[in-house]
Amino acid sequence: MLIDEPSEGLAPVVIEQLIEAISELSKTSTVILVEQNFLVASKLAQYFVIIEEGKSVDRGLMVDLEQDKENSSLPGSCIGYGHEIEKES
Repeated sequence: MLIDEPSEGLAPVVIEQLIEAISELSKTSTVILVEQNFLVASKLAQYFVIIEEGKSVDRGLMVDLEQDKENSSLPGSCIGYGHEIEKES
């Protein structure tokens, strides 16, 4: 299933419910998520592909991107800085 920008324009409480729903869906279906909100993507994705100007500029395991987020050479816009919701520990 392809899901394009599901969190766009939603309140944080609704985004948390959306994350739960997509997480449940991903247990029985393949989900391809297009999402600019880094924290939403990091809660849902195992793998990532970053596309900039129609070209893949990076790909790999989401856990690696999360660990390298602060030191990344990618522009902040590529990994969704500024789109903050509460991240569970």
